[in-house]
Amino acid sequence: MSKKGIEIAGNSAFWIVTGLIIITHYTTHTIAVQTINGHDTFVTTRNEAIFIKLLALIGISCVLFYANFTLVLGLMRGKKMGNIILKSLLLFVAANFAFNIFQHHIFGIHQKSVSLLLSSGIIIFYFTASITYATGKIWIITESKNQKLELEKTQAELNLLRSQLHPHFLFNVLNNLLSMVNQKENPALATAFERLSGLLRYVVVDTADEKIPIRKEIEFIQNFAELHALRFEKEELDFQLQVLGNNEMLLIEPAIFIPFIENAFKYGVEPEKISNIKVVFDLTDDQKIKFSCINQIHETMQQLKGSGMGIESSKKRLNLVYPHRHHLEINRNGNFEVLLEIEVENPS
Repeated sequence: MSKKGIEIAGNSAFWIVTGLIIITHYTTHTIAVQTINGHDTFVTTRNEAIFIKLLALIGISCVLFYANFTLVLGLMRGKKMGNIILKSLLLFVAANFAFNIFQHHIFGIHQKSVSLLLSSGIIIFYFTASITYATGKIWIITESKNQKLELEKTQAELNLLRSQLHPHFLFNVLNNLLSMVNQKENPALATAFERLSGLLRYVVVDTADEKIPIRKEIEFIQNFAELHALRFEKEELDFQLQVLGNNEMLLIEPAIFIPFIENAFKYGVEPEKISNIKVVFDLTDDQKIKFSCINQIHETMQQLKGSGMGIESSKKRLNLVYPHRHHLEINRNGNFEVLLEIEVENPS
């Protein structure tokens, strides 16, 4: 049976068992002993009005239970605790009010009534049970997400180790080669080595940290773009990287923006044609990073087959690392436009 099926079966059993206990215990009117065919038999009579009222009370409690359950689950969507508590209390009061209206105005005051103590006790029981159920589910979902995130990180580290051929060795070799290059005679080659060395430093050293300053991510993108630009004539590619604001120490998940830059260079740049890529990091807010990447759409380059794994992987990472704290929008309106906004921690 699936998890959903088990949950539905558990809910059904909960309502059947608690409902039978309440109705069986509190609707008993009299218990008498009658002699039938020479045998003493216990005969139980129940109060029909109380029976119907308790059924109504359980129905109202059911509505309260799942409405309050849904409210408490809002904590996972970033809802404020104060608002949830206020709405839960209003639901509790409304449930008591609704039952009293049903009991006295539908049946009338002359019918036997369920005591206020009993009705309030039953509603409190289901109200508390809904909170317990919701918090338990939040804990299970949170633990599952944490385990999934750990698995994703472990798999990413494994993939990185598999894809990089002894990166420390390559990093050291590049530095040695850079020292051998005559920077006056071959400035372009020296610059290229520096950029490639910067890329490897980022992969080997910086991405080992759980969070890095956004400044390092921007430096990587700058080095990455300048190396790609070597494939083109100077007038063929116009790459612009603009940084607004000075909150460059905001902490971010490593390499979260890079797949979007890779995608721009893969599909938005074509040799012997003029191509434009514009990247903007808005760091004016000390608790939010706004990123945009706009590139042209070249029909020829769109025919290239790609797995799309980079952007899809970024979407999954964003959902795992920044749940309900990011907004990603991808538009195709003449250009290919990526807009990403992430709420981050301020290191200060």
